[in-house]
Amino acid sequence: MPPFPAWFDGRGAVMAFLTSRVLPANPRKVLSIGANGQPAAATYVGDSDGGGYRAHNIQVLTISGDRITRIDAFLETDIFALFELPLTYPATASG
Repeated sequence: MPPFPAWFDGRGAVMAFLTSRVLPANPRKVLSIGANGQPAAATYVGDSDGGGYRAHNIQVLTISGDRITRIDAFLETDIFALFELPLTYPATASG
């Protein structure tokens, strides 16, 4: 999959992107994980019928001091297996 480069300068720009493109989407389930010694998140998107969640992406955060300086999002759901994560979650699952 080709990269989708984007550059956001500052908290306001990041929040504008998240509010317009990420947060209005289907309900999400986010699991805190680690990747290569860095904090990361596995994101699942809710099915349109409300029956559960399906794997969407893994995001790896680069931290410098007390700030996030980079977010790498991997949209290939086959990498969920590398983290021993399921591809789907039932609607009632906690995690």
